[in-house]
This record gives sequence, structure tokens and C-alpha cells, in this order.
Amino acid sequence: MNQIRAIRDHLLAELLPGVIHEINNPLGAVIMNISIAKEDITAWRDEGTLPDVGMMQETCHDLDIAAERMNQHLLALSFFAGARFLEERGSYDVNQALRHALTLYHNKLKRHLKVTVETEEDGFLYLGCGPARGILAMLLALDTVLGGGGGKELSIRVGAAADRVRVAFTREDMKFGDPDERLVALARVDDIQLTMRDAELVLELAAHDPDSATG
Repeated sequence: MNQIRAIRDHLLAELLPGVIHEINNPLGAVIMNISIAKEDITAWRDEGTLPDVGMMQETCHDLDIAAERMNQHLLALSFFAGARFLEERGSYDVNQALRHALTLYHNKLKRHLKVTVETEEDGFLYLGCGPARGILAMLLALDTVLGGGGGKELSIRVGAAADRVRVAFTREDMKFGDPDERLVALARVDDIQLTMRDAELVLELAAHDPDSATG
């Protein structure tokens, strides 16, 4: 587990400047819109000038969007960086893991790839490895895909395969070298079957039935 923690911490250090940037942008919007609202309220108090209701609604809408963007990044960080989530084993939705990974990796991806995600709804799509390692697996896969070069579009397909959750990353003209040592190390710990061929990287992760007492 010490090796996995070291891999997580190193990747977190790499991603953190981009995540901070992604939080700072909506934070700036929040600060600006609050300042505008305060000016409107002051004018109403001091001069009796009624605020423009339409503008106030637009301001509130912008605040909602900015707050949600910050919340997504902070939530992803909390699951990925939290100490207890790294060692925790239990039911964790693979779509949540992928969503958090894409959020943390957004600053890197947005300059290179357009991402589409397709999810099958049949079968259990829960991982048994817990939150942080589920997110870590997705992040390392994204890192491998980005390093493999190729086209500008990345397709991610999530589905159930027997007692496993299958996540396939497909990018046209993607080329692979040797498997990422970090991903290989994680695969050994969490029983992940890793396949890299042609333009596709596939993770098959051990599934977990959230309704099963034995897991």
C-alpha cells in the first residue's frame, strides 16, 4: 500500500496546479458577481434605485454555475486525497470514479481531447477497491491515453463483464509503448486486468455487489 500511496501522492502533486486553476476561475466569477450584487443593494438602500430583477436572476444563475464547478473539483479532491479513502475497500460506483477523474484531469484534457462517455446500465457497476484507488486507476488510464498520442477524440465506454466492470478508452491512432509501471503496480494490488491493443486501453476491475453481505 505504501507504493500505491506514493503513486497517488506524486500524481496529486502533478494535478494540483491545474485543479487550483480550475477552482480559481469560478471563484473569480463568484467574487465579481457578489461585488455587483452588493453595488445593486447599496444603490437600492442609498438612492432608492430598484435593482434590475432580470440582472439579479442572471447574477444568481452565474453564481450557481460557478459554485457547482468549484464543488465538483473539491469533491473529487476530497475522495482522491483523503487518507481513509485510499485504504478503504467497499462498494464504489465506477461512474463516480470516472467522473471525479475527468474533473481532476480536466485542465490537461481540455487542451488535447474531446471526451465522450457511454455507460451500460445493466449489471453492477460498482468497484470493490474503494474511492481513491478507483479514481487513481482512471487517472492513470487517462495519463496513458494522453501519452499515447493520436486523434483529438477520446471515447470511454463503461459496462459490466461477468464479475468485472469494464472501462474501455479508445482514441484513434493511439500508440502504446510499455505499460505504465504505476498502472501495473495498481493492477497487482486491486486485481485489475489490463489490456492495451491497437487504439484501445481496457481496464477490467473487480466488481462489487453493494447488496451483498459478503462482497
